Amino acid sequence: MKKTPTLSRRWFLKGAGGVTLGLPLLDASQATGATAPPARFALFVVGANGVAMADPGRGEPETFWPTATGPVTTESLRAEDTQNGRTLGLLAPYASRLLLVRGVNQPYGSAGCDHQSGDNMCLTSAKIFGNGNSSLSMGESIDNRIARELNRPGREPLTLRAGWRPNDGTGYDNPGFISYVGERQPRAAEPSPLRAYQRMIGLADGGMTGSNLPLRRSSVNDLLRAQISGLMASRALSVDDRQRLQQHFDTIRDMEVVMTTAQLEQGVLDSLALVDNNVLSMDNHPEVVRLQLSLLAFAVTSGYSATGTLKIGDRIDSQQWTVDGVKLPQFHMISHRNLSDASGGAVIPNAPELHRKIDRIHAADFLYLCDRLASVETPTGPLIDQGYAVWTNQLATGWHQHNNQPFAIVGSGGGYLAVGQYVDAGGVTLNLMLNTLLNAAGVKASDGGPVEDFGEQTLSKGQISALIA
Repeated sequence: MKKTPTLSRRWFLKGAGGVTLGLPLLDASQATGATAPPARFALFVVGANGVAMADPGRGEPETFWPTATGPVTTESLRAEDTQNGRTLGLLAPYASRLLLVRGVNQPYGSAGCDHQSGDNMCLTSAKIFGNGNSSLSMGESIDNRIARELNRPGREPLTLRAGWRPNDGTGYDNPGFISYVGERQPRAAEPSPLRAYQRMIGLADGGMTGSNLPLRRSSVNDLLRAQISGLMASRALSVDDRQRLQQHFDTIRDMEVVMTTAQLEQGVLDSLALVDNNVLSMDNHPEVVRLQLSLLAFAVTSGYSATGTLKIGDRIDSQQWTVDGVKLPQFHMISHRNLSDASGGAVIPNAPELHRKIDRIHAADFLYLCDRLASVETPTGPLIDQGYAVWTNQLATGWHQHNNQPFAIVGSGGGYLAVGQYVDAGGVTLNLMLNTLLNAAGVKASDGGPVEDFGEQTLSKGQISALIA
């Protein structure tokens, strides 16, 4: 009698040309670790230019946060959306898994450029080295800490961006950095979903021409067809396992179709330079955002990385969105409320309302990520409940404020976070928020206890107790 093979907790298929495809957690994989806790994950989506929250000093109304702190429900958030026009009301489908947090302040002010400074601090809570557009963070970012402890050795966090400035842009065209390996060591974000995907499946080491080109023109599902067929026929798999695997392979096919038809037609596949040019085009920006969000979810489901970041926009976000059939001025100018990247330009009529509408585009994109995470079933329930996804921003408002960095979190981190509520943290420094999120991701201090000292070491230690279940 043929013995059924033992499956590891994380299984990978390997094929020709270096293709390596991670598989989702399966019932069968519990055979070697039935009592192991679900794998945690933490994903971070960071916007630019701030959000359209209240600014009484400038006479601008509240259009972002709910009207009152406390418990949130699907019904209450829908009312915030339909009756009050509040952006976070769009997250109503995830009310029971949602944690909204205001009152979290970045620890330091601007070092000559508010946007660069906000990028430097928003995931590090560290001091800033230098000034202006070239300043850098003095500490590692939360995604790096999570990757060091939860990823397999040597596997960096997935670091993505959706913008239009080149990787080697400098000065005003600096794409910005939110992920840091350590002090003054920024990690460049990948702007191309295709390149990022190829790297994740092991096809990014070689060039786009030569003997490996046919592999790059084929679906990973096709390249691994024999192994996939054998796996699906395994008697070790339950019915649920087969459904999870089919969902996984369907998701891969869907991503590949979009990447190879929406962005790689007209001979672009044979020229990586043209691929990059298309990726950096403002016209392709909405699709690039969705593809990068899909890759964040794929990184978790495939076991590629327990964490990842997506920066939407560059150091400043100058995207021109089309809203209600009208192409708007650059988002950065809207955030300044005038047709300038500084001040003194002609006033943009109804700029706060335009900013709110752009916030809603970003909220819908965050919902897209949450939907992908919630749709994946694991042996312990929906994937979204095992970790969390965060939507935040480099700044609080378009007026370059560093106090009240917004946080919308979906997922409890395996029950660690007290979800289903909107909390005002009362002006705590950002490091306390990042400590809380590290613990929710399953990271431990060196003594095995909770992490309470992430970020600048001179800041007060601890967590935000109101966020802990």
